[in-house]
Amino acid sequence: TGMITNWKYVQEYETKMAEYFGVNNAIAVSSCTSGLLLTLKCLELEGEVILPSFTFAVSGHVLAWNGLTPVYVDIDLETCLIDPDAVEKAITPETCAIMGVHIWGNPCAADRLQEIADKHSLPLIFDAAQATGARYLEKPLGSFGRAEIFSCSPTKVVTSGEGGIIATND
Repeated sequence: TGMITNWKYVQEYETKMAEYFGVNNAIAVSSCTSGLLLTLKCLELEGEVILPSFTFAVSGHVLAWNGLTPVYVDIDLETCLIDPDAVEKAITPETCAIMGVHIWGNPCAADRLQEIADKHSLPLIFDAAQATGARYLEKPLGSFGRAEIFSCSPTKVVTSGEGGIIATND
């Protein structure tokens, strides 16, 4: 057809990705960065967001661009993933959310992070840019937290040529 963006295949792609992730909604966006920005904006957050100290710069940038304060915590030295114990220790009255990051497609401890988020009534989102196709607890990533945001850029494991996708039940 000569078309690569914003045509009838986008809706079909969203439907199939929602089925794959096991969620109600998969929203195609122009990039993982724009998906993170949009998700944070929709959550109407104010304050501090906890995220791992080892991540791509955009994970922190999207927080600052939304007027939020990034609070970086330690990672597990064996996995390079966010340390749930460090997350819990970093929670203060100013904490408004937790952002996990799945590094190199390796899923962080989504179940443990969800327990912490629930205990403190905080939304949990995931920067899942590199994690399309990965699984955690026998489930595909995409179905954890309030939302998981994936990249579909040409440098990722699964690509649609460009863009990103937000997976959520919210």
